[in-house]
Amino acid sequence: PAVVGLARVASAPRPDPTQFDPGAPGFDPKSDPAAPRWYLVDIRYERHLPRPVTLAELKARRDELAGFALLERPRLSVMPVSAAQRKLILALAADPGR
Repeated sequence: PAVVGLARVASAPRPDPTQFDPGAPGFDPKSDPAAPRWYLVDIRYERHLPRPVTLAELKARRDELAGFALLERPRLSVMPVSAAQRKLILALAADPGR
């Protein structure tokens, strides 16, 4: 696992319609249209990083990345990143010797 690029959230969250569709891979029989369990957002591609920044590299800098969602809930694929976290990740991606 690695961070390979940057994107921005480009829409407000909305219920994922596949959770209500029995024929869809995202179907969740416990979901209720009155109280959806799953939401989605559109994302806008920004760019690829010069090189992947591995999860191991990020874990090695856990102190510098305190509160980073990727290290707390690693199954998330879209998550908030603070300006300081972004700066560190971009520095790691630019310098393979770090």
